[in-house]
Amino acid sequence: PQGQSSPSMVSPKVLGVPDVVEARVGESTPLTLALGGTAGPHSVISIRGLPSGATLSSGRPYDDEEWSLTLAEVDGLQVLLPETAEGETQLGIELLSPGGEKIASAEMLLRRYRGKVPV
Repeated sequence: PQGQSSPSMVSPKVLGVPDVVEARVGESTPLTLALGGTAGPHSVISIRGLPSGATLSSGRPYDDEEWSLTLAEVDGLQVLLPETAEGETQLGIELLSPGGEKIASAEMLLRRYRGKVPV
């Protein structure tokens, strides 16, 4: 998909994310998260490090920089960056058990651009 590089499987068969996502401020950009079969139906995804004011198309914010999603909310996930966003941010993604124990984790670099996203 546009704006994403090849996936990085940090915990194979459990959680995969692109190494880099390139996003244009003020526009929705897909955040592709690949989940393997070992993720239980009541597991939760936590995404940390979002730029202040960023929103996700699904899930719930915990504070200015963290969101929580159910597995059902991951499909078609998009991020919307505020007009004030610039530079790069390292996002931390965790797959958590219903009890809050970490099952898998991954990181992706979110590059923010004004104007046209480089190809």
